[in-house]
Amino acid sequence: MERGFRSRRPNWRIPAFALDNRSATSETSRVDFCEITVTDLPIPAPPPGESAACGGIVDFWGVVRPTENGESISGIHYTCHPRMTGPVLRGIVQQAASAHPLLGCRLVHRIGFVATGETSLFLRTACAHRDAAYTASRAMIEDLKRLAPIWKHPVPTLHTAGIAA
Repeated sequence: MERGFRSRRPNWRIPAFALDNRSATSETSRVDFCEITVTDLPIPAPPPGESAACGGIVDFWGVVRPTENGESISGIHYTCHPRMTGPVLRGIVQQAASAHPLLGCRLVHRIGFVATGETSLFLRTACAHRDAAYTASRAMIEDLKRLAPIWKHPVPTLHTAGIAA
């Protein structure tokens, strides 16, 4: 954990905003809800519906696998650049809103140690139709992996077989 980072518990939220996304539709779209959070706490289940206008809501749960590059791990320790992460995540959401008819999103990424089987990333995208929600979700995840200053450090599983007590 980076020094002092835990005590600040970063929490970046973007209020509802309007963007001109004529590349995705012929009219300006209003994003009804958007929340971005980077936390070292477990990720709870989000509220079920976000907007009556959303006909397609896609929830993506990124879970830590028990192996990384063929090696057993006990989890992943995530670190981030505290001053850069918020603006980069905001930019990813704004890009998605300008490229897709996004009505809302909720993006939560854990930092610190996340054990195998636990959620490290939650992303909800909401659009009027399901295809757009799936497309926006995939684009945001790809941008997140490519652009976000969040780094993962796999923690190897300690093998104790054959060690005498």
